[in-house]
Amino acid sequence: MAIPANNVSIGLSTKKSHYDALYDNAILTDTGGTPGGAQTIPGVKTFESTPVLPAIGNGLVPVGVPLPFCGASAPTGFLMCDGAAVSRTTYAVLYAVIGDAFGEGDGSTTFNTPKFRGMFLRGVDDGEGNDPDAAGRTAMATGGNTGDNVGSVQPDAFQGHHHTPSHTVIERGSDATGSPSKLEGTNSTDTSPSTLVIGNPETDGINGTPRTTSESRPKNAYVNYIIKT
Repeated sequence: MAIPANNVSIGLSTKKSHYDALYDNAILTDTGGTPGGAQTIPGVKTFESTPVLPAIGNGLVPVGVPLPFCGASAPTGFLMCDGAAVSRTTYAVLYAVIGDAFGEGDGSTTFNTPKFRGMFLRGVDDGEGNDPDAAGRTAMATGGNTGDNVGSVQPDAFQGHHHTPSHTVIERGSDATGSPSKLEGTNSTDTSPSTLVIGNPETDGINGTPRTTSESRPKNAYVNYIIKT
């Protein structure tokens, strides 16, 4: 298997003095070792001589892989997942992998990177049935994939359900009859007397005050997503 140049090599994490014999025969170096000593794979450097980040940018991550990133701008070999339209020529390898899945750009010279701003990622359902609304997924940008395919998106939603009132609500009661006494009743004048208004959620006394916002979501932390080019 070909190993791209400048990749991080395999080295020992233990002290060299403890395992001299093993180290001398197993460590990968960049010095062109001789038989019986340190063996060399051309272009492969040791941990001591190669920074980890550039090495990752040079081949250990497959093109098209999105990664969470805590920096403000993409490092060399990556693009931000911000939906930007980028050159099909400059990023030909990336375009060969993702094509127009996330948008066709101008339709001829550019294509869109994924736009993952403020979004959680979800695996393609591929007919599994875990996403019952897969067929209704829409394109992230013009010309992008829809339905059960990479690149499609769907808005936030709340699973359909209903609430059952804990007491009976009647539309109206009939006049009471009987003797020796009776209670006269009158029809309600409310136009929708059978409607029950559910109030805001209240604490159950165990789990604290309910948090209500404009979306349903789990606890989360922000990162930038970048994609390997």
